[in-house]
Amino acid sequence: MFWRKCFREHFAHRLYSGLQLAKEHAANAVSKLNKEFCGCAAF
Repeated sequence: MFWRKCFREHFAHRLYSGLQLAKEHAANAVSKLNKEFCGCAAF
């Protein structure tokens, strides 16, 4: 059962770091858009 717990924790960690990365990418995209469309974007 040890390997199963280990696998689950590893998978959860991969998923979590993937989500964090996606959040960073989204934040970067939003700030880039914000800079480009400063006048008309309502961010």
